[in-house]
Amino acid sequence: DIKATVKQAVDPVERAFEEQHAKAQKAFDEVKAKLKDTENTYLTKLSSTGADTDERIVKLNDAVQRAQTEYDSELLKSTGMANSLFTLINDAEHELSISGVMKQKDASQRQAALNRRADHLHGEIDRTYGTTNAALAASMKHTVSASHDEMAKVVSEDRKSTRLNS
Repeated sequence: DIKATVKQAVDPVERAFEEQHAKAQKAFDEVKAKLKDTENTYLTKLSSTGADTDERIVKLNDAVQRAQTEYDSELLKSTGMANSLFTLINDAEHELSISGVMKQKDASQRQAALNRRADHLHGEIDRTYGTTNAALAASMKHTVSASHDEMAKVVSEDRKSTRLNS
């Protein structure tokens, strides 16, 4: 009889508990399903964002490679141009050197080469020192002029010896 009394007292509570448990389980399952949907939505977005990011990275890498290739090409061109300029400068420097002056065919050509040399040296002094160090520039120009005068004497003596030999 106690069993029946306990069962009578527990049955309504047990049914209420089972109903509440069923409601709670249903609510939990709904939340779980919504979380799963949200997770899937974010994973899909993340996946598409990752693919988009990968695509952008590939495009950027391609752009970097193209830029590097273009830079290398321009560097090669500029190196070639610089080498050509150095060759021209070296040729011009040789023409302005003492041996270049003396290799001219006759005395008047040597005198003209000597004058070009002196003008070039004076121009370089002005370009290098200009007004920033006028005293040094004046001293250097004086030295170039004195050297030029001595070389002019050598050239004129060579002219005289050429006339005597003819």
